[in-house]
Amino acid sequence: MRIKGSASFIMAAVMLIQLPAFAQKSTAAFMYYRPGAVSSAMGGIGVSNFENAYSEYFNPAGLAFSPTITAAGSFDHPLPLFLGDAYSFVGASFNVKDLFAVGVSTNLYWKGNEAMTNSSGPLVLGLDAPFDWQGKISVAYRASPHIGVGASVSLLETTIADYGPLEVSGNGKSSAILFDIGIMASSLLPEGTLTIPGLSFGSPLWAWTAVPSQRGISIGASLLNFGGKIKYIDPSRSDYPPTTLLVGASYYPLQSDIAGLMLGIDAEKRLYDGGGLSYLHYGSELTVFRVLALRAGYFQGTASGESSFFTFGAGIRTRFFSLNFARYVQAILPTWQFDGTFSMEI
Repeated sequence: MRIKGSASFIMAAVMLIQLPAFAQKSTAAFMYYRPGAVSSAMGGIGVSNFENAYSEYFNPAGLAFSPTITAAGSFDHPLPLFLGDAYSFVGASFNVKDLFAVGVSTNLYWKGNEAMTNSSGPLVLGLDAPFDWQGKISVAYRASPHIGVGASVSLLETTIADYGPLEVSGNGKSSAILFDIGIMASSLLPEGTLTIPGLSFGSPLWAWTAVPSQRGISIGASLLNFGGKIKYIDPSRSDYPPTTLLVGASYYPLQSDIAGLMLGIDAEKRLYDGGGLSYLHYGSELTVFRVLALRAGYFQGTASGESSFFTFGAGIRTRFFSLNFARYVQAILPTWQFDGTFSMEI
């Protein structure tokens, strides 16, 4: 019954994607950047395949399946043509006896030097280096061996572009309280994964390799960054937050000590950007000897004029930490992304 209930939830979420949305675009667009080189190398998937601190961005329910302690950090230069911009994600989580988990994370975005403008005085007042951020607290509960639910609350602070007379009381900043909710069903139908007996190397190093934890099919859905509008200093102005609905699935056709394979797809709807479905994300990961991970994917814009591009990357994984990189060309110049993760079972 629990599995059927989760399937109903996913179907309802897919139907929501087709509902009409407001035409006005949301602000704080930096929150759309996918953190982590693992996701970026696989076309941006993440709602059903992360069970570590990166779940705090994609789907808080994934924390319910995380190791006892996880920490993650990534760095990205998302807009190569704007040399001063940089995006970073840092998160950590703690799982209590596979029953519930808590996590904290932050998204940080440096915009580089920008001109301070004033519509009521001199056109340019000088230069500023805007810094936007989001701090988040997440909780997750493991309702059954295969089902997790989660929620988050966050504080967003973003920079207002206009430095007019109304700026004096607000210092050019605006803030909002936002929320996330999510559900994940992990390792359903494990018999759908082909398991081949691996090699026993008899080496102490083999004990340091990452042990595959997911099998069969995992599905997930999350509603991210919903809440009140982002207020400007002028009380008559406001903007919608970057609310996003994600629905996705991951399939693990092969898991063994020699090789493993994962295939995934996410559907993304940015609720306040108008139109229908916003993006589709396709990803794949091949692991060799549980240490080397090779990844590739496709980030597809479904609306006219939206970017579509291929992605790829690789990583070294061990039982306790991993280092990963991703590369893609969204505009004219290539973007490189790097991340690291740490995990420990107690």
